[in-house]
Amino acid sequence: FVAQLDNVKSLTLLATPCSIEMVRNDLLEKVYANAKLKGSLKGIGDFEEFMSSFKRDLEEFEPIKWIGNVRKPKLFVHGTNDDIIPFESSERMFEKAGEPKYFVKVAGGDHYLRRNRKVMEIVAEWIAKNYAKG
Repeated sequence: FVAQLDNVKSLTLLATPCSIEMVRNDLLEKVYANAKLKGSLKGIGDFEEFMSSFKRDLEEFEPIKWIGNVRKPKLFVHGTNDDIIPFESSERMFEKAGEPKYFVKVAGGDHYLRRNRKVMEIVAEWIAKNYAKG
Protein backbone atom coordinates (compact mmCIF):
# COMPACT_ATOMS: atom_id res chain seq x y z
CA PHE A 1 0.00 0.00 0.00
CA VAL A 2 1.64 3.15 -1.32
CA ALA A 3 1.03 5.49 1.65
CA GLN A 4 3.27 3.26 3.77
CA LEU A 5 6.33 3.58 1.50
CA ASP A 6 9.26 5.51 2.98
CA ASN A 7 9.62 7.80 -0.03
CA VAL A 8 5.96 8.89 0.14
CA LYS A 9 6.00 12.06 2.25
CA SER A 10 2.30 12.93 2.29
CA LEU A 11 -1.08 11.96 0.90
CA THR A 12 -3.44 14.25 -1.00
CA LEU A 13 -7.03 13.16 -1.63
CA LEU A 14 -9.12 15.30 -3.99
CA ALA A 15 -12.83 14.47 -4.14
CA THR A 16 -12.03 10.84 -3.37
CA PRO A 17 -14.72 8.22 -2.76
CA CYS A 18 -14.25 6.80 0.73
CA SER A 19 -16.19 3.64 -0.10
CA ILE A 20 -18.12 1.95 -2.89
CA GLU A 21 -21.40 3.32 -1.54
CA MET A 22 -20.22 6.81 -2.55
CA VAL A 23 -20.04 5.85 -6.26
CA ARG A 24 -23.35 6.22 -8.09
CA ASN A 25 -24.39 3.55 -10.60
CA ASP A 26 -25.28 6.16 -13.22
CA LEU A 27 -21.71 7.45 -12.97
CA LEU A 28 -20.36 3.93 -13.51
CA GLU A 29 -22.58 3.64 -16.59
CA LYS A 30 -20.99 6.81 -18.01
CA VAL A 31 -17.47 5.56 -17.22
CA TYR A 32 -18.27 2.23 -18.89
CA ALA A 33 -19.73 3.87 -22.00
CA ASN A 34 -16.72 6.17 -22.33
CA ALA A 35 -14.21 3.35 -21.85
CA LYS A 36 -16.08 1.17 -24.35
CA LEU A 37 -16.07 4.01 -26.88
CA LYS A 38 -12.31 4.44 -26.43
CA GLY A 39 -11.71 0.69 -26.62
CA SER A 40 -10.03 0.53 -23.20
CA LEU A 41 -12.09 -2.30 -21.68
CA LYS A 42 -9.60 -5.10 -22.17
CA GLY A 43 -11.07 -8.41 -21.04
CA ILE A 44 -14.31 -6.91 -19.74
CA GLY A 45 -17.56 -7.65 -21.51
CA ASP A 46 -20.88 -6.09 -20.61
CA PHE A 47 -21.74 -3.39 -18.08
CA GLU A 48 -22.65 -5.89 -15.37
CA GLU A 49 -19.19 -7.48 -15.59
CA PHE A 50 -17.56 -4.03 -15.54
CA MET A 51 -19.59 -2.94 -12.51
CA SER A 52 -18.84 -6.14 -10.65
CA SER A 53 -15.11 -5.83 -11.34
CA PHE A 54 -15.02 -2.13 -10.41
CA LYS A 55 -16.92 -2.63 -7.17
CA ARG A 56 -14.80 -5.63 -6.19
CA ASP A 57 -11.58 -3.65 -6.76
CA LEU A 58 -12.80 -0.57 -4.90
CA GLU A 59 -14.16 -2.58 -1.98
CA GLU A 60 -10.72 -4.18 -1.59
CA PHE A 61 -9.00 -0.79 -1.42
CA GLU A 62 -11.66 1.47 0.11
CA PRO A 63 -9.82 4.43 1.68
CA ILE A 64 -12.18 4.43 4.66
CA LYS A 65 -10.68 1.06 5.65
CA TRP A 66 -7.02 2.17 5.74
CA ILE A 67 -6.96 5.95 6.19
CA GLY A 68 -6.81 5.62 9.98
CA ASN A 69 -3.50 3.75 9.70
CA VAL A 70 -1.70 6.43 7.67
CA ARG A 71 0.68 8.41 9.90
CA LYS A 72 1.93 10.79 7.21
CA PRO A 73 0.37 14.22 6.62
CA LYS A 74 -2.93 14.01 4.78
CA LEU A 75 -4.72 16.72 2.82
CA PHE A 76 -8.39 16.26 1.96
CA VAL A 77 -9.88 18.59 -0.66
CA HIS A 78 -13.50 18.50 -1.72
CA GLY A 79 -16.05 20.83 -3.30
CA THR A 80 -19.35 21.34 -1.54
CA ASN A 81 -21.22 21.12 -4.86
CA ASP A 82 -19.59 17.91 -6.11
CA ASP A 83 -22.34 16.04 -7.95
CA ILE A 84 -20.17 12.99 -8.65
CA ILE A 85 -18.63 12.06 -5.28
CA PRO A 86 -20.60 13.51 -2.34
CA PHE A 87 -18.79 16.03 -0.11
CA GLU A 88 -19.65 13.71 2.79
CA SER A 89 -17.11 11.21 1.45
CA SER A 90 -14.13 13.40 2.35
CA GLU A 91 -15.74 14.40 5.64
CA ARG A 92 -16.06 10.74 6.63
CA MET A 93 -12.41 10.00 5.74
CA PHE A 94 -11.22 13.11 7.57
CA GLU A 95 -13.05 11.98 10.72
CA LYS A 96 -11.39 8.53 10.54
CA ALA A 97 -7.91 9.86 9.72
CA GLY A 98 -5.31 10.36 12.41
CA GLU A 99 -3.13 13.43 12.75
CA PRO A 100 -1.59 15.18 10.97
CA LYS A 101 -4.55 15.93 8.74
CA TYR A 102 -5.91 18.98 6.96
CA PHE A 103 -9.14 19.72 5.13
CA VAL A 104 -9.80 22.23 2.36
CA LYS A 105 -13.52 22.78 1.91
CA VAL A 106 -14.06 24.39 -1.49
CA ALA A 107 -17.31 26.33 -1.08
CA GLY A 108 -19.33 25.93 -4.26
CA GLY A 109 -16.64 23.70 -5.79
CA ASP A 110 -17.61 20.87 -8.10
CA HIS A 111 -15.88 17.55 -8.75
CA TYR A 112 -13.40 18.99 -11.25
CA LEU A 113 -11.17 20.76 -8.74
CA ARG A 114 -8.05 20.22 -10.83
CA ARG A 115 -9.49 22.85 -13.17
CA ASN A 116 -9.54 25.37 -10.33
CA ARG A 117 -6.23 27.25 -10.38
CA LYS A 118 -6.52 28.49 -6.77
CA VAL A 119 -7.24 24.99 -5.45
CA MET A 120 -4.31 23.53 -7.41
CA GLU A 121 -2.00 26.25 -6.05
CA ILE A 122 -3.04 25.35 -2.49
CA VAL A 123 -2.45 21.65 -3.19
CA ALA A 124 0.94 22.30 -4.85
CA GLU A 125 2.11 24.49 -1.95
CA TRP A 126 1.01 21.88 0.58
CA ILE A 127 2.80 19.08 -1.27
CA ALA A 128 5.97 21.17 -1.63
CA LYS A 129 5.93 22.06 2.08
CA ASN A 130 5.53 18.42 3.14
CA TYR A 131 8.13 17.19 0.65
CA ALA A 132 10.66 19.68 2.04
CA LYS A 133 10.01 18.38 5.58
CA GLY A 134 10.76 14.81 4.55
